[in-house]
Amino acid sequence: MNPSPQQRWQEFRDQHLPQLKRHQRWLIVISVVILILGFIILILPFLLPLTGPEAIEAQRLAEPTGTFIEIDGVTLYYDHRPATGDAVIFIHGLGGSTLSWQDVLPTLAAAGYDTYAVDLPGAGLSEKGLTLDYSQPYTATLLSHWMDSLGLEHAHVVAHAFSANLALHWYQKESERIDSLTLVAPSIVTMPTTQAPPIVFDLPFLERWTRVLLRWILPEAVRDQLRSATKRDEVVTDQLVADYSRVMHTAGWEFTPIGLLRDTHLNTLTLSLHEVTIPVLLLWGADDGWVPPSSAPTFEAIPDSKLVMLKGVGHLPMHETPADFNAVLINFLDNHNHKE
Repeated sequence: MNPSPQQRWQEFRDQHLPQLKRHQRWLIVISVVILILGFIILILPFLLPLTGPEAIEAQRLAEPTGTFIEIDGVTLYYDHRPATGDAVIFIHGLGGSTLSWQDVLPTLAAAGYDTYAVDLPGAGLSEKGLTLDYSQPYTATLLSHWMDSLGLEHAHVVAHAFSANLALHWYQKESERIDSLTLVAPSIVTMPTTQAPPIVFDLPFLERWTRVLLRWILPEAVRDQLRSATKRDEVVTDQLVADYSRVMHTAGWEFTPIGLLRDTHLNTLTLSLHEVTIPVLLLWGADDGWVPPSSAPTFEAIPDSKLVMLKGVGHLPMHETPADFNAVLINFLDNHNHKE
């Protein structure tokens, strides 16, 4: 009786193929798994496309009142609404831009204030990339040089959320140039943070994976993030989502979160709040879930500070209740106006 194909294969394997021991078989399995993981981690990210919104030249996205300027080799974008009164500079929070103040700038200018809003490095329409220094002490110096280029000797500063920390760094460097501070839902960094190992930011495959994931996830999350930040859902219109998504039409926007994470350990504030001797307005949404109003007592150390809570408002009072926001801000500025 002739042997079956299975029997022939068994006979061939027994006579001609090496018999692997248990540990050898496991070694092969582990090697295959390592090769597959190596491919996924090291090679696959470079095969995946960078998705997300279409890239558009920043100049085409600018407002008619916007201007690009190069300061210390960094291109900044700012929106200027001229008037004859005191200069007021607006600094957006994380994820924001000059458009964060779109309901504020015209009203302030109409009230006589020479009004500026600036996109920080890596944000809005300003320059992006991992060669930039995203630390707040450096950014404060850059803003001072920007003021110099505009011929502004001093100004009132309005800062939102994490940029309150930046504004205080700026005050620490050049207190004589800042007439007053308005801190909107402010958060500050007073405890040193751990520096991420520099090698993490030098590994090309990690950078590529981060870029791929950020461009895949963040554009779809803008509306949900705005809804979580606000108390009033009706504020989150298609136009507001488009405004906060504008940055994602600029080249290299996904480098900014990487750079911010890399340089965040440099942002610790050494200035004591009781050393802040200028007038300070603390403006908070009473229903802010991102930076809770329970943080407000921290700022009571500022000698000349005033706290205003806006009822029924979340983390974005300049969008949620612009009329109230503007009224409170203008009243504060009028009381500390140098050009009356």
